[in-house]
Amino acid sequence: MLPPGFERKVLTFISPVAAIDNLDISSLTPQQRQLIKLVQKQGKVALRQMEKVWGKKKTQTIVSQMVRRGLVVKNYELESIKIRPKKRIYLCLSAAAGDVREEIARLRQRRAMRQAALLNFLAQQPGPVPLAQARRNGDYPAATVKALSNKGLVNAWEVEVKRTPIAYLKALANKGLVSAQEKVVLTAEDITAEERHLAVEGEVRKEKQPLDSTNEQDTANEVYQRITPQAPPRLTAAQHKALSSIRESLGQSNSSVFLLYGVTGSGKTEVYLRALAEAVKLGKRGIVLVPEIALTPQTIERFSARFSGKVGILHSKLSLGEQFDEWWRIRNGEVDVVIGSRSAIFAPQPELGLIVIDEEHEWTYKQDLSPRYHTRSVAVKLAELKEAAVILGSATPDVETYYQAQRGDYHLLELPERLTPYQGSALPRVRIVDLRDELKAGNRSIFSRLLKQAIDKALIKGEQVILFFNRRGAASFIQCRSCGLVLSCRRCQVALSYHSAEEALVCHQCNYRIVVPQTCPRCSSHRLKFLGIGTQKLEMEVGLTFPQAKALRWDSDATRGKHSHQEILNNFRNHKADILIGTQMVAKGLDIPLVTLVGVVSSDTSLNLPDFRAGEKTFQLLTQVAGRAGRGILGGEVIIQTYSPQHYAIRAAVSHDYTSFFKQEIAYRL
Repeated sequence: MLPPGFERKVLTFISPVAAIDNLDISSLTPQQRQLIKLVQKQGKVALRQMEKVWGKKKTQTIVSQMVRRGLVVKNYELESIKIRPKKRIYLCLSAAAGDVREEIARLRQRRAMRQAALLNFLAQQPGPVPLAQARRNGDYPAATVKALSNKGLVNAWEVEVKRTPIAYLKALANKGLVSAQEKVVLTAEDITAEERHLAVEGEVRKEKQPLDSTNEQDTANEVYQRITPQAPPRLTAAQHKALSSIRESLGQSNSSVFLLYGVTGSGKTEVYLRALAEAVKLGKRGIVLVPEIALTPQTIERFSARFSGKVGILHSKLSLGEQFDEWWRIRNGEVDVVIGSRSAIFAPQPELGLIVIDEEHEWTYKQDLSPRYHTRSVAVKLAELKEAAVILGSATPDVETYYQAQRGDYHLLELPERLTPYQGSALPRVRIVDLRDELKAGNRSIFSRLLKQAIDKALIKGEQVILFFNRRGAASFIQCRSCGLVLSCRRCQVALSYHSAEEALVCHQCNYRIVVPQTCPRCSSHRLKFLGIGTQKLEMEVGLTFPQAKALRWDSDATRGKHSHQEILNNFRNHKADILIGTQMVAKGLDIPLVTLVGVVSSDTSLNLPDFRAGEKTFQLLTQVAGRAGRGILGGEVIIQTYSPQHYAIRAAVSHDYTSFFKQEIAYRL
């Protein structure tokens, strides 16, 4: 894996030949004459610039003709470097306090007010300050700093500043683990010998205590040092047995793959943490992968409390600068654990000893764009090359993975009991609602009678509710009621979904978008009907049916901002909302004790997909989302609405029975 921002494209430029000034351009076409004048004026012109004017095809034709006639030449250059280490200029006094006061008086007499003001500001500071902070106090151009530096009154130097991912710090701050502000601290080691002579009332300050440079910014190291360590809980017999097997493997000089199969809430994460701690004791390091970027902050919270200051993050939501600095932290061996989504498997982690893939069954571990790969396969091969161990964790393992564990290719470790901080918090009760019976009873609402009563009951008690529906948008598709046309994507030929917030039709495969038409493109009829529902429509229905409740929506449309995932999670965790509506994002990793009810609005969405894994994906989604309920002392309940109550995947999910599901599913495939 190369450092982020390392990739540089080759840019094409058009330059004139030496004899072009005496050229008779009367025989050239208007576009050719325009190009000649442009390169004569600018010296060289970017091919991309001309393509914006004439289009790609026409530009290529004109340039090729000119090159063949020897009028212009093509040159190739690498584009400029996208990202560099971030540096900040710091200032401090380099003269005795008495000399500084005298100089300030002389400067004021000579009307050099900016120099006097900057000296006065620095004299009031306890130590070095960033130039940016000084400029917030007054208008100090570079010439002012240079003049004082030439007089030997001020030292100015650059300090490299690490771009610590903001979501990381927010996650820690929101858990009360660190201060919410990031700072940058200079110690005496950060200053060269020449710059170390800081005069304080005429004496040289040489002690090695931190020099607080600013009240607003501080280095990540100090933030990490303020993390409150958390004592590990006592392991159960099953956890201890699993950890013993992993510990034995870490001490060997070959690779091993473990499938950690445990019901939701069985303590798989604690096994990950203990296994990583064992790897660190042996001088090794680890990588922890999560299926969604949305889960990264939650994972960081837990792992940072055990590996304070030794956790790195890599995922696409970080800025390029943050990715660059994190990459180098990892490459330089400054972190013990790297946390990220699938691309983090390529992190340059030295002395790699353990790879953890949480929720290993998730399809998001598969990269569909070039280079195509499955993270699980890459992890197994990487572990083989590095003589490391791999832990594949899931409450609903991929059928192929479980099959390999049954054959003995992987080591099967089981955690059969659910664990919570409270005694007696068993797996939640699951009930099925047959939507066919609801229609017979005259109920055409999105909510069955049972689900509506359960939501009302939870709201009255001050508890929280999760509603799961695995489709975005406000309507599944738009159909003309005159000719029957369903508006579809011109690229993928799948139905376009209506998104009310944008008033647009969106393809969920390739993101193709069009404005909602007023008439049918085929027959020009105005009888266009919005059919089906999505999370946006569900959110509107919740507002109408439960006006007293505050609702949040968590899907990819609502999380386009850099920190949207963390903000939604924090708001729901802090009970600023009563109902959380979402797609598969709400089915993974949430551990909120006040959630006592999970409602699956329709389990048929994924069940009827043209995919031989449809039954498996449905079982996994239902089991995972059901595991979000009953994590606290209040217990929990899950209500699944479906038109297919007898389907084996749904029946197995109701009884939390992976084994019976696996036996029936594998029988279809063998």
